Amino acid sequence: DRLKLLQETKEAWVGYAENNETIAAEFENAEGEIKKVKKRYNLASALDDLKKRQDIYNTSNNKITGLFDSINSNFKCMCITMPDDKKKIIEKEIKAVGEKLEVTGRFKEKVDKLQEFCTALSNFDASLKSIDSWKDDATAELNDIKAASDKMVPEDRVARTMDLQEDIAAKMAILVENAATEKDLLPQGEKVPQDAQDFKDELNRITKYVTELQEKTKSECSKYSEDVKFWAEYRTGIKEFTPWLVESEGSCTEGLAKPTNLDEVKALNEKVGSFAKSCENYLKVLLSADGAAKKMTTHAEADNEVAALKGRFDK
Repeated sequence: DRLKLLQETKEAWVGYAENNETIAAEFENAEGEIKKVKKRYNLASALDDLKKRQDIYNTSNNKITGLFDSINSNFKCMCITMPDDKKKIIEKEIKAVGEKLEVTGRFKEKVDKLQEFCTALSNFDASLKSIDSWKDDATAELNDIKAASDKMVPEDRVARTMDLQEDIAAKMAILVENAATEKDLLPQGEKVPQDAQDFKDELNRITKYVTELQEKTKSECSKYSEDVKFWAEYRTGIKEFTPWLVESEGSCTEGLAKPTNLDEVKALNEKVGSFAKSCENYLKVLLSADGAAKKMTTHAEADNEVAALKGRFDK
C-alpha cells in the first residue's frame, strides 16, 4: 500500500506539472480566440461563423474546466505526503491559476454578444424580405382596384383603397423601426463593409418603393372619395328619371283620344304641352346625372345606363 501511495503521489506531481503547463497554453489560446470573435454582415457567413465560435468556446471552456479540476485532484492526492509549508505554496499557485479562469467568462460574453448580433441581423433580414414580398402583393392590389374600378361602386373602391392605405401605414411603421435598427446594428460613416452596405441599400430601396406606393394609394383614394359624391348625384338623378320614364312610356302606348269639341281640343293641347314641358325638365335631370357620372374616375357603366335611358327617351 505504501508503494502504491508513493506511485500515485508521484503521478499526481507529474500530472500537476503537466496540467499547469497545458492550462497555461489553453488560457493563451482562449485569449487569441477572443480576438477572433468579430461581427460579419453577410448573414449566411455570420451564422456559420457564430456556430464555429460557439464550438471553439465550448471546446476551450471544457478543456480549461477539466484541466482545473484535474489540478485540484492532483493537489488533493499530493497533500497526503506533502508538508504543510509546501501545501501553502501550491495553494497559492492554484489560486493564481483559478484567477485566470475569468478568461472563459470573457470568451462566453463575447460569443453571447455575437449571438445577439446574429439574431438581430437575422430578424432585420427577415423583416426586409417580408416587406419586399408584401409590396409586390400590395402593388397588385392597387392595380387590381384601378383595373376593376369600372365594375365597382365608388364606395367599394374607397373601402379597398383605405384598407390598402392602412396596410401600407403599418408597413411604413415597421420600416421606421428597421431604420432605427440599422443605425444600431450596422456600421455608420464612409468606409462601410460591402455586406453591411448591401443591407443599407436594400432598406433604402424598399422604403423608397413603399413610400411611393403610399402616395399613389392616397391619390387614388382621394379620387375615389370624390367619386362617392358624384356617384350619389348620379344615382339620385337616375332614381328620379327612371320612374318618370316608365310612366311616360306607358302613357305613350295608350295614345290620345280624338277631341270632339273645342274644350277637348284645349284640354288635349294643355296635356301635350304639359307632357312636353315634363320631358324637357326630366331630360335635364338625366343630363345632370350624366354630367355627375362623367366627373367620376371611371364611368363606363354609368355611360351605358344613361345611353340606354336616353335611347328610350328619344323614342
